[in-house]
Amino acid sequence: HQLSYKYWSKVIRYFITFITVYVVAVPESLPLTVTQSLEYAVKKMMKDNNTFRNFHACETMGNVTALCFDKTGVLTTNDMTVVQVYAAEKYWKTLEKSVEAKEIIIPANTKDSIFECLSVNCSYSSKLLSSPENETRPKQIGNNTECALLGFVGALNGNYDEISRHYPEEEFVHVYPFNSVQKSMSTFIRRFDSTVRMYTKGASEIILKKCKTILNRNGWRYCTIFKC
Repeated sequence: HQLSYKYWSKVIRYFITFITVYVVAVPESLPLTVTQSLEYAVKKMMKDNNTFRNFHACETMGNVTALCFDKTGVLTTNDMTVVQVYAAEKYWKTLEKSVEAKEIIIPANTKDSIFECLSVNCSYSSKLLSSPENETRPKQIGNNTECALLGFVGALNGNYDEISRHYPEEEFVHVYPFNSVQKSMSTFIRRFDSTVRMYTKGASEIILKKCKTILNRNGWRYCTIFKC
């Protein structure tokens, strides 16, 4: 009986020690173990050309049995361009190439104001770089929508860099940045004749509500609508 008592006492003591070590060790090692497992899963999926920003997405993808892709989402290049223009009483419905944009005939006064409007109403951090090798379109840096408008300026032989140098941001009279309520952005600039002009861009239905007149191609005031 004495031997049996000593034996079971050691077993119980060892068991209690095991439970103590297990309870203490598991909370410390569990996050590391999970992270290593997810990292291994990410590397395995990268070999299948699947990249995840969030490790936990691996667990979700492991339960996926079917993937459905939108055709447009697969084919887009994330480069926006101006595809429709209404200016000087004319409406161009399809502008798929810059060559087609060059065929747009707009009076000089109207064109200059369009160039000014698009150039000063776009962030100066948005720009177009020369086309990389094996690519026909310039590389867009910054906001894609603004790059599309700047690309339209370039397609009409305008130079938005020159305009931005002529009207530096620190000399703007005032800027109303874009917000979801107004759905528009306005910039006030002081022109060479000391007059102050406001240029506004935004949703066409919002801009048109603020316009009282749309003059013809021979007028000095006009309304121009762009759709990207």
